[in-house]
Amino acid sequence: MLKNPGAEEGVSDWQIEGDGQAVGERDNQTPHSGTAMFTGFREAPEKDLRWSSGAQSIDLSEWADLIDEGKCRLLAKGVMATGYTLLTDESQASNKARPYDEGEVIIEGLAGPSGQVLLRASSGRRDTLGWHPFSITLPLQATTRAARLTWMSHHKLLNGASNDAVFDDLYLGIDCLGSSNALLGPNLLQNPGAESGDAQGWLSDTWQALPDLEIIGFALFPPLSYSGRALWFAGGPLDMEPGPAGLSTIAQRIELDAYFDTMDADGLALRWGGWLRSWATKTHVTVALEIYDGDGSLWGRVEGGEIHAPEWTHLENLTHIPPGSSAVRLILEADVELFGSGVFADELFVIPENSPDSPL
Repeated sequence: MLKNPGAEEGVSDWQIEGDGQAVGERDNQTPHSGTAMFTGFREAPEKDLRWSSGAQSIDLSEWADLIDEGKCRLLAKGVMATGYTLLTDESQASNKARPYDEGEVIIEGLAGPSGQVLLRASSGRRDTLGWHPFSITLPLQATTRAARLTWMSHHKLLNGASNDAVFDDLYLGIDCLGSSNALLGPNLLQNPGAESGDAQGWLSDTWQALPDLEIIGFALFPPLSYSGRALWFAGGPLDMEPGPAGLSTIAQRIELDAYFDTMDADGLALRWGGWLRSWATKTHVTVALEIYDGDGSLWGRVEGGEIHAPEWTHLENLTHIPPGSSAVRLILEADVELFGSGVFADELFVIPENSPDSPL
């Protein structure tokens, strides 16, 4: 469904930010096919700019009936790589070892061409020197009326002045199946990946929205978001001083009024979790779901697991919600007082589905 998917017509049909470009060559990379490819800025057009991107939105109203029956999904694919410096010595040649710029592709289901993001999926960030293929699948919930594909080049200062992730042969299609998916609604969390740049939608105790590649204390190789322009962080200035005392928490309450009938009839389940990691495994982060009864009292708490890993780790749970429940609360907790400790989160989600025991 994309127009100009391989940059053969420059950047036409794409909404460009951060001086994203279409080029025929960039730092020892040439197009995967044709004569052009997408990439980031050659020089940052403004101070501290850390990314370049191109986005294209597609109207899906032609498939509205099938989408509302839960029978459609988005399919995306393409190739990405990153530019690099070449070192030569007589007949020998090698790439220069550096923290390379990273490429990412994101697809989103939207309520309309410029509407609310309902669901989102990412290819993950890559810094391969050869063309790397990727594919993404995203089920579409009822009321989805548009799709958006975004390519994003994440710049790292130690890789030089230019932003050199490259993209080519991008594809976005829609596939409508014979049976319905289990989705009942969008991701119910506000600001799930800190993209607003603040704690909008959350009750935060010492957690903060952190821009991608923000240096924290003496952490000269700053943490990278799992996806997009920001991430959540709890801790002090890393390797400089202790973090805040006590348990650091961030939580968001979700009212379930819209799903009362579903709880009583077919059964409601919530799929919840996100991407989590720690800093140097000095501490861990836990995630839990609290369920509140009809009178507002706490009915129970479901522990979702804990992550010690110093790399982004996906954590996902599926929980049946008892009839009569009024709300749930997603909560992340970590003890980050220890010197040099810290934890991170990104792309958190709470997605309503038909209960696994439902006839649907």
